[in-house]
Amino acid sequence: MSTQPLAAMLAQHLGAHEESPATSDLQRMLGRVITILSRRRWLFVIPLLTGMLATLVVGLLLPRKYALNTIFERRDDVAISNLVDSNSPYSFETLRRSLVIDVMGYHALGEAADQLGLTDDLPRDEEDALTPAGRAKRLRLLNELADCLRVGVIEKSEHLDLIQINYRGREPEVGLRLVAQLTENYIARMDARLSEILTKSHRFFAAEAEQAKEQAAALEAELLKMSADHPGIDPSDPDLLGQRIIAQQLAIEKLTLDRAETERQLRSKRDYLDALENGLAVGTSEPQAMSAVRQVPNVRYRRIKEQIERVETEIADAQALRRMTDQHPYVVSLRGKLEGLEEELAREPATVPETFAPGGDRTDEPGETHREVERQRVANEIATLQERLDLFDEDLDRQQARLAQLETSKAAMFDRRQQYLVLQQDLDTAKTEHRSWKKHMDEVARVLAAEKRNHGISFAVVEPPRKPRKPIAPTAAGIFLLAGGLGLALAVALVFLAEVFDRSVRDPGQAQRAFGLPVLEVIGEIVPVGSKCRRRWLWPVVAGIEIVGMAAAGTVFLMSLNDPEWYEQVLAYAPPARWMAEMMGA
Repeated sequence: MSTQPLAAMLAQHLGAHEESPATSDLQRMLGRVITILSRRRWLFVIPLLTGMLATLVVGLLLPRKYALNTIFERRDDVAISNLVDSNSPYSFETLRRSLVIDVMGYHALGEAADQLGLTDDLPRDEEDALTPAGRAKRLRLLNELADCLRVGVIEKSEHLDLIQINYRGREPEVGLRLVAQLTENYIARMDARLSEILTKSHRFFAAEAEQAKEQAAALEAELLKMSADHPGIDPSDPDLLGQRIIAQQLAIEKLTLDRAETERQLRSKRDYLDALENGLAVGTSEPQAMSAVRQVPNVRYRRIKEQIERVETEIADAQALRRMTDQHPYVVSLRGKLEGLEEELAREPATVPETFAPGGDRTDEPGETHREVERQRVANEIATLQERLDLFDEDLDRQQARLAQLETSKAAMFDRRQQYLVLQQDLDTAKTEHRSWKKHMDEVARVLAAEKRNHGISFAVVEPPRKPRKPIAPTAAGIFLLAGGLGLALAVALVFLAEVFDRSVRDPGQAQRAFGLPVLEVIGEIVPVGSKCRRRWLWPVVAGIEIVGMAAAGTVFLMSLNDPEWYEQVLAYAPPARWMAEMMGA
């Protein structure tokens, strides 16, 4: 074969129109490569086909890897999640952050493996607990399963996640059961954790509501105390203090008038007593005046009336200052006491006849006995009037002190009213907080009382796991590319080694350079007839057999990818294939 035309054609194809040292070197190099390949074509073709065939056979025995997945939806209840996240120290966001650990963490994966019976054959002791060797094998098993699993979120929003669990491994049946079990366990685990979060949030809301209630009760008690101690401090009834001051002044004025009348009567009685003692009251007209029955005020009547006035004042204070209603037990007791006093007052007369000293009866006889009796009567009346006068003085002192207290309260009313307003605002805030916490607590209680799958987060399987029909590895394109690459590499390596270690002389120029002698004549290669014939049909036959084997191996390989069940049956019923698969780890 002439190398010059091929080199020229290749140079022309590469665009080498201009003569240059680089182009000439490239032409010479390509020409030598083509010459070598043409001379050692069977050394190139046979290893190429052998490498490809071996790669396809190995591809048949490679373990298959299958892929399957499941997709489920995790949807948060917007109202409940916002309620818990915004008002309690707990959050649903922590459940999102621990997704991978909750789905395929060591404990989660171990629980699923135990439930599926993958660890039943591990060594155990008499108490059915794993031995150290069993625990080591279990750990290796879980690591292998973890390498086959992937968990991810394919779509994420504020309150909705689409979660995908992928399995890529050699055992699709195990992967199918494992993915389904992991999904079921995750949903059950999330339900339990959600119930725990809601229960803790309910307790937190209940504690906050109770605290706000206690604070409101304390503020109400303080406001009532301020209203009782400082009448008129409530801005909603600003005239109460003025009315009480006016009522107090009127009561003092009335007591003053009554005291003056009593004091006038006392002076009159004392003058009359002095006259009796000086003998000025004895005369013809005196017995006639004394013979008539005289009426005097009933002291008991007066006392009952004063008690009625005090009870009425207490009822008015309780309703105005303490904001008590007519149904309040204190007001009811005061009204009962008032009714009893009024009944007692109705039975007492306003005036009673004059009484005389015991042991003596009134007589119409003039003289010393009659004067003594009259003096005793007047002395009794003076004592009664003096007692009434003392009572008036006590009442006046008490009413004056009350009036002074009201005046003092009026002077400090502005500052106290500001304090009252601040307390009232705090009370309103505490009541609002109590209602808010109570509402939160009731809402969480309602959710806890709902069905198990409605505890703030709902799950729904969007795409259940399905057994894959075809493996994902090895792939046909990958194996064929690998076969071509390995075969080509093997062929090129053998050709290169053959050329390196070949010491034969191929052309006259090589002989002239090797021996330093001129070449006079060239004799062609003399090949024995039998050897030449054998070489002519041996290598094509070997190449044809390899091509047929490669086609068969490629066909079986494609069928094993497109119909794995058929391939499994072949491996099961073909002992050599089964042995080779076991050796390759399939």
